Amino acid sequence: MRIARASAAIYGLSHSTVEITAQQWFARVHRADILRLQTEYIRAFKQRRNELVNEFRFVRPGGEVKWIEARSLIDYDGAGRAERITGVYIDVTERRKAADHKSCSSPSSTIASRTCLHASRRSPGILESIVSPRMSLSMFSMGASTLWRIRTLS
Repeated sequence: MRIARASAAIYGLSHSTVEITAQQWFARVHRADILRLQTEYIRAFKQRRNELVNEFRFVRPGGEVKWIEARSLIDYDGAGRAERITGVYIDVTERRKAADHKSCSSPSSTIASRTCLHASRRSPGILESIVSPRMSLSMFSMGASTLWRIRTLS
């Protein structure tokens, strides 16, 4: 995998790094995102999609977690196999933090408020993978309730 200097900086790699293996790259994808990310790529390849946009967490050397938005163009060979992916990686960590803060600081229900507080103290990031701030109130409450049930079982 060839990477640009800007991408190397986002990933916390040396500026002289221009190539890493797919295995090295996937080893740094946050474990909670890896299966979803792999599934999104496989689905895009099977559907022969030319574009793919996704967000995932990347763990930099030293343990710092960054949210990355990947915008990719996929080229296929004559047999329909993906042969090249060209794209850009954008660090959206601050945008995600602001969205998380907004959804937890002004929720519309008491259970959502308690769940946001509880989730942010125990493991920030897990709530956002289950409950999206773009959900309707009933979906948010259902997600918050599901999260609460999962946590009480652990």
